[in-house]
Amino acid sequence: MTNSTSGMNREDLRQAAETAKETARKGIHAAKETLNEGYETARDKLHEGYDYAREQLHHAYDTARERGSEAIDSLESTIREHPLAALAVAAGVGVVIGLMMRSR
Repeated sequence: MTNSTSGMNREDLRQAAETAKETARKGIHAAKETLNEGYETARDKLHEGYDYAREQLHHAYDTARERGSEAIDSLESTIREHPLAALAVAAGVGVVIGLMMRSR
Protein backbone atom coordinates (compact mmCIF):
# COMPACT_ATOMS: atom_id res chain seq x y z
CA MET A 1 0.00 0.00 0.00
CA THR A 2 1.43 3.41 -0.91
CA ASN A 3 0.98 6.73 0.79
CA SER A 4 -0.73 9.00 -1.72
CA THR A 5 0.91 12.25 -0.52
CA SER A 6 4.53 11.16 -0.53
CA GLY A 7 4.68 8.15 -2.77
CA MET A 8 6.24 6.02 0.03
CA ASN A 9 4.88 2.66 1.07
CA ARG A 10 4.61 1.42 4.63
CA GLU A 11 7.91 -0.43 4.48
CA ASP A 12 9.71 2.72 3.34
CA LEU A 13 8.13 4.69 6.18
CA ARG A 14 9.03 1.99 8.70
CA GLN A 15 12.63 1.94 7.41
CA ALA A 16 12.84 5.75 7.59
CA ALA A 17 11.51 5.67 11.16
CA GLU A 18 14.07 3.00 12.12
CA THR A 19 16.86 5.05 10.53
CA ALA A 20 15.72 8.18 12.38
CA LYS A 21 15.49 6.20 15.61
CA GLU A 22 19.02 4.80 15.19
CA THR A 23 20.41 8.23 14.28
CA ALA A 24 18.79 9.73 17.39
CA ARG A 25 20.15 6.89 19.56
CA LYS A 26 23.67 7.46 18.22
CA GLY A 27 23.32 11.20 18.76
CA ILE A 28 22.18 10.70 22.34
CA HIS A 29 25.04 8.28 22.98
CA ALA A 30 27.58 10.75 21.52
CA ALA A 31 26.13 13.60 23.59
CA LYS A 32 26.26 11.42 26.71
CA GLU A 33 29.94 10.58 26.07
CA THR A 34 30.75 14.25 25.49
CA LEU A 35 29.02 15.21 28.75
CA ASN A 36 30.87 12.49 30.65
CA GLU A 37 34.20 13.66 29.23
CA GLY A 38 33.36 17.25 30.16
CA TYR A 39 32.39 16.18 33.66
CA GLU A 40 35.61 14.21 34.10
CA THR A 41 37.70 17.13 32.82
CA ALA A 42 35.93 19.57 35.13
CA ARG A 43 36.29 17.18 38.08
CA ASP A 44 40.02 16.76 37.39
CA LYS A 45 40.52 20.54 37.14
CA LEU A 46 38.62 21.02 40.38
CA HIS A 47 40.81 18.46 42.15
CA GLU A 48 43.95 20.13 40.77
CA GLY A 49 42.74 23.53 42.01
CA TYR A 50 41.86 22.10 45.41
CA ASP A 51 45.26 20.41 45.74
CA TYR A 52 47.07 23.62 44.70
CA ALA A 53 45.06 25.73 47.18
CA ARG A 54 45.70 23.19 49.93
CA GLU A 55 49.46 23.30 49.25
CA GLN A 56 49.43 27.10 49.29
CA LEU A 57 47.50 27.18 52.58
CA HIS A 58 49.91 24.73 54.19
CA HIS A 59 52.84 26.81 52.97
CA ALA A 60 51.25 30.03 54.29
CA TYR A 61 50.49 28.34 57.63
CA ASP A 62 54.05 27.06 57.96
CA THR A 63 55.46 30.48 57.07
CA ALA A 64 53.19 32.26 59.58
CA ARG A 65 54.06 29.71 62.24
CA GLU A 66 57.78 30.19 61.60
CA ARG A 67 57.51 33.98 61.70
CA GLY A 68 55.41 33.86 64.86
CA SER A 69 57.98 31.63 66.52
CA GLU A 70 60.76 33.99 65.45
CA ALA A 71 58.83 36.98 66.82
CA ILE A 72 58.34 35.24 70.17
CA ASP A 73 62.03 34.31 70.33
CA SER A 74 62.98 37.89 69.53
CA LEU A 75 60.60 39.25 72.18
CA GLU A 76 61.94 36.84 74.79
CA SER A 77 65.48 37.83 73.92
CA THR A 78 64.65 41.53 74.23
CA ILE A 79 62.96 40.97 77.60
CA ARG A 80 66.03 39.08 78.89
CA GLU A 81 68.37 41.82 77.67
CA HIS A 82 66.23 44.69 79.01
CA PRO A 83 64.07 43.41 81.87
CA LEU A 84 63.40 46.81 83.48
CA ALA A 85 62.34 48.39 80.18
CA ALA A 86 60.08 45.39 79.50
CA LEU A 87 58.53 45.75 82.95
CA ALA A 88 57.95 49.49 82.39
CA VAL A 89 56.29 48.82 79.02
CA ALA A 90 54.08 46.12 80.54
CA ALA A 91 53.08 48.45 83.38
CA GLY A 92 52.30 51.24 80.90
CA VAL A 93 50.12 48.94 78.82
CA GLY A 94 48.33 47.83 81.98
CA VAL A 95 47.65 51.44 83.00
CA VAL A 96 46.27 52.30 79.56
CA ILE A 97 43.99 49.25 79.54
CA GLY A 98 42.86 50.06 83.07
CA LEU A 99 41.98 53.63 82.10
CA MET A 100 40.07 52.44 79.07
CA MET A 101 38.10 49.93 81.15
CA ARG A 102 37.33 52.51 83.84
CA SER A 103 36.01 55.09 81.38
CA ARG A 104 33.20 52.80 80.26
